[in-house]
Amino acid sequence: MKAFIINNLYFITITFCVFILTYLFIKVSLENKQLKWSITANNSEIAYFKTQNGTFAAKINAQELSVKQLKTEIINEIKNLNIKPKNVYNYSETVIKSEKQIITAIRDSIINDTIKAEVFNYCDPFYSISGFQFNNEQIINISSIDSIIQVVHKGDRLSISGRKYPKWFFLVPRRLQQSIENKNPNNKIVFAKYINISK
Repeated sequence: MKAFIINNLYFITITFCVFILTYLFIKVSLENKQLKWSITANNSEIAYFKTQNGTFAAKINAQELSVKQLKTEIINEIKNLNIKPKNVYNYSETVIKSEKQIITAIRDSIINDTIKAEVFNYCDPFYSISGFQFNNEQIINISSIDSIIQVVHKGDRLSISGRKYPKWFFLVPRRLQQSIENKNPNNKIVFAKYINISK
């Protein structure tokens, strides 16, 4: 009877150790895979897609890093905002390029009731431009507005080797992706970065 209890204790202990080791192995494997994915995501290019309302948006693979794994430039940007890096949950950076050709008429006008000048005005939902010529100078005022929507979500299944997995394949975790939409159709997203800071 005593031998039976000892054997059962050995069996339970061994089973528990195997379970813990398996759990740690899977955890480390997933962390390594996630780190490899973050390195891949850092070098990935922006993908453009059409939204339901017909405008274009951009999608980029998001990174998941610890504070220690962040680049020095990002740490400096965070510190520049008077924020301690350890208090940051995510970091996002987006660069937008705006291009628009404007054609509008120039007309004669009087400034301050005495000065004759040639002026022009242009206005649409995203730009307000006005200007005039005074002596040999062109004076132009430009105002532009844009609204940027950024959504971080679970995207495609994680793939390091380039192999794509179907959405229902639950054994492979989904990777984080960032989708960005800007409302001004003349603006183009040329660079985006999203880093989720793991604690």
